[in-house]
Amino acid sequence: MEKDKNGDRKQEETSPMKAPRTPRRFYRRSQGQSSRSTPYQTPVPWQGTPRRSRTLRTIQTETSQSESSQSKWHTLPSGSEIDPSETLQSNIQQAGPSQHESSLIVTYESDPSQPGPSQPERYYLTPRPSRSRMLRRGSSLSRLQQSERERPVRRSQSLKRGFEEVKDYSTKVKIDKDSPPYTRLTKRSRIGTEKETCKFDNTCKEITLLANYFKVLSPLNWTLYLYNVEFTPPENRVYMRKGLIKLYKESFNIFIYDGYVLYLHERLPNMTLPTKKTSDDEDVTASIRYIGIVDTRDRHYLQFFNIIMRKCIEHLKLQLVRRNYYDPKDNKRIDHYKLEVLSGIFTSIRQHKENIFMCVDVAHKIMRLDTLLDIWNNCKRKKSDSKTKIQQMFCEEVIGCIVLTDYNNNMYRIRDIDFTLTPMDTFILSKTGESIRFKDYYQNRYNITLKKRKQPMLLAERKQRTRNVSGQRENLVYLISELCRATGLTDSMQKNFSMMRALSLHTQIVPDKRIKKLMTFNKKLHDKSEALNELKQWSLQLENKLVEIQGRKLPMKQICFHDNDNTYAGKQGNWNINSLVSTIKLDKWMVLCETECRDKWQEFLEILKFEAKKIRFEISYPNTSYFKTKIDLNMEIENVAKATALQLVVCVDSKISYNNYTVLKKKCCIDRPVPSQMIIMKKRKAKLLSFIAKKIAIQINCKLGGAPWYVNIPLKGLMVIGFDVCHDKRRKDCDFSATVASLDSNLSRYISAVSKHKKDEELSNDIASHICKFISAYRDNNGNRYPEYIIIYRNGIGEDQLELVYNHEVKKIKEKLDEIYKDMPIKMTFIIITKRANTRIFYNDNNPPCGTVVDSVITSPVKRDFFIVSQHVQHGTITPTLYIIIYDTLDLNIEMIQQLTYKLTHMYYNWTGIMRVPAPCQYAHKLAYLVGIAPISRNSAGILLLELLSIGYNIYVHSSKMTSLEKWLLIFVKKITHKHKVEKFKGYGITGISLLAKNSFTEYSVRGNNMHCRCSISVRHQ
Repeated sequence: MEKDKNGDRKQEETSPMKAPRTPRRFYRRSQGQSSRSTPYQTPVPWQGTPRRSRTLRTIQTETSQSESSQSKWHTLPSGSEIDPSETLQSNIQQAGPSQHESSLIVTYESDPSQPGPSQPERYYLTPRPSRSRMLRRGSSLSRLQQSERERPVRRSQSLKRGFEEVKDYSTKVKIDKDSPPYTRLTKRSRIGTEKETCKFDNTCKEITLLANYFKVLSPLNWTLYLYNVEFTPPENRVYMRKGLIKLYKESFNIFIYDGYVLYLHERLPNMTLPTKKTSDDEDVTASIRYIGIVDTRDRHYLQFFNIIMRKCIEHLKLQLVRRNYYDPKDNKRIDHYKLEVLSGIFTSIRQHKENIFMCVDVAHKIMRLDTLLDIWNNCKRKKSDSKTKIQQMFCEEVIGCIVLTDYNNNMYRIRDIDFTLTPMDTFILSKTGESIRFKDYYQNRYNITLKKRKQPMLLAERKQRTRNVSGQRENLVYLISELCRATGLTDSMQKNFSMMRALSLHTQIVPDKRIKKLMTFNKKLHDKSEALNELKQWSLQLENKLVEIQGRKLPMKQICFHDNDNTYAGKQGNWNINSLVSTIKLDKWMVLCETECRDKWQEFLEILKFEAKKIRFEISYPNTSYFKTKIDLNMEIENVAKATALQLVVCVDSKISYNNYTVLKKKCCIDRPVPSQMIIMKKRKAKLLSFIAKKIAIQINCKLGGAPWYVNIPLKGLMVIGFDVCHDKRRKDCDFSATVASLDSNLSRYISAVSKHKKDEELSNDIASHICKFISAYRDNNGNRYPEYIIIYRNGIGEDQLELVYNHEVKKIKEKLDEIYKDMPIKMTFIIITKRANTRIFYNDNNPPCGTVVDSVITSPVKRDFFIVSQHVQHGTITPTLYIIIYDTLDLNIEMIQQLTYKLTHMYYNWTGIMRVPAPCQYAHKLAYLVGIAPISRNSAGILLLELLSIGYNIYVHSSKMTSLEKWLLIFVKKITHKHKVEKFKGYGITGISLLAKNSFTEYSVRGNNMHCRCSISVRHQ
């Protein structure tokens, strides 16, 4: 080809009836970028050009063989704005009847019939092909919507587009005169839509964020050496081992010894050091053996950095309480409520995807100013007539709570109370074996003089994590009530609105103030010379600014209602409901109303019917019965259980009654399965009553089998499973877990199962068998078809137990699924959810918007994990949710899983807004809570007895070693037996109690509603 005098190639002359050939220079470079800079874009089969070409150019669509060589040219003024659908309507018709409804694609060209610089600007127009044809051919518009990230797309482009919101490209286009004629379709393209284009699939907006991390800087070739230390004869006391090594600190120069391994900055030969114990002059030999260079992924590497940082923080004179440091000068007292808020700092150093970062966050601990002895005195004032009631009330207040002992800053959990012991009793010291009184021990050890001699002793446990062991061991100790302060809030405190508002002023810190606190902590470290020297001697440095990360903002998801009355979640992550997707008519239902609420209920019923009608939910008038006491309510529920063809049972109460709620749920969930609803009648404003009535109507419709809304899920044949565990701190014997699975394509119908665990046991032995039952139910509800995709969201596990979950649960699930699917491939993803993450993310000194995703910089270098900020908070700083993928054969890339997870957070029907976790996981959490906590009432041993009946529980105790729970249960059974009040307690499911008394023991045998419901209490006497 000829070149002009400037060295540029001249454009080839072409016929006016043919499209000009694309210059070859474009194949190599466009806008200064390599044509292979985006290797995952689909090449387009251009006419007369190589397939590897990526141009904006669109070749004319052939309408017929006779017109295949013809095209239309139109001269337009320079820089003008055109509307293809109006200006060139005649050309649309000539393009052929099958494509006349498509939009037009406009491409800049020059008129070859008028060469030279004065030629007018012309545009070559062709009908735009359909969306499906673009996806098949890989047109330029399709390429705009493809990901430019480094991960390759492992699925078809059509499946990926299912996760994107539909963009409208049939808009006006504007002419950019300044750009060159041949450019790629980028943000600087010659023809750009008026809508903002995005880097990630045209659906995600890239945003710059800050995280509560500081980078730990080290030299390029920085090395850490690890040595093992062994003592002869063996020495198990850590403080003694540290003391012996400190005698030779000059031999090591710079070192850190944690009692087990030795960290050095320089390589030393193996050594044998003779020494003596200072306590008894016993000869000890320390053998120091070289292990190797510590890898950045080794746990010793991170442990070393955490030890260094804790040594630096110690120079700031902060008070260590468990793992956090608190500033005693920054405590906030709320004297009106006898509370104190401790303000402190949490730190943790880890190896992340790009560097080693120190995570820093603000920590708070709520302390009560009164001691447990003050709580004991308050109980005596309230129940001064009965010693048993006083003890029972005190146990309800104290058992299960965490206390702080100020004399050693240790935290303990109260397991039981011994009313037979006092501080004047003696115990045996483990070190010396001598007997000493509690009072004298605290006087000698801590110089504390007890004020009261007679006070209950607390049996508590301090959980200490053992080295190199994932579990925990319990150390039971006796504590004195006078020296213990309770932490946290009771249920009654949490219901006190004014108290919670006063606390939120100190605990809910807005993002800009939280950032200032983090930067203040960083400045204190840099201003303290001792802290800087700790880092400098190891050639380390802490960056003085928060880490900056690139995140993505997922688009708002469409919420679908009846008759395409769709909407989007607002900026605060909520929406309004106009019409429910599917409804079930409610015409057979029963209302159990307290007599005091008769008038209020009649008024509220009319509001409920009116609000339900507005959302397409038809409600008829119910059958109503009234009760005055709890016993009457039990009798009414018994009558309801005998009724037939009931759709719903509603209990209307004047105040929140834990016992009434428990009795209702027990009867309606176990004895007579029927949906139930509890309504508390209080004085409300008219607008608020309408709002509450609408929410209750939505709940009732869901319980009947209706669905309020849905979100479009592109994966057909998908089953989503949620799993969670409920830990009741007051329960000593067991915990409960719940598994929930979807049964339809809209994720509006679910099936559930509940399992019983040992106390503090996180792993489930039944999740695999439950999933098999769920798959059978899915097949029965979907035309004998198995689910094609299975996604499991598992909550209630720590990051340090991922391997245990994989070996114990995932492998069992795979084995069970292999038996069902046989030779068919199983497409399953197992995702761990961590809600208690210490990561905080900031966007312009505020909380990030809903749908923010972070999957780089601060994520793990070895795990597939990501953070999602799905919900919106009104106060304080938002906490992102961490998702960790430990097993994946679903054949979806990470972006698709993120968008699917975000969509599932819109599907929790008890809240018209976005949740923090996917809806199935939240359903599992609520179910486990209902089963694990609701049946246990500290105010009613009968509810506990009913639970024991349902599982056939037998108690064998010694009369002198009974726990408080067993004492309450025994007192309750004795009361029924001696006064012959079995009929009165039929509401608890008790039909009979028999007494077998002998010289050595007494056995109470309790029978339930059927022959399989029975339990026994055997008490052996002294």
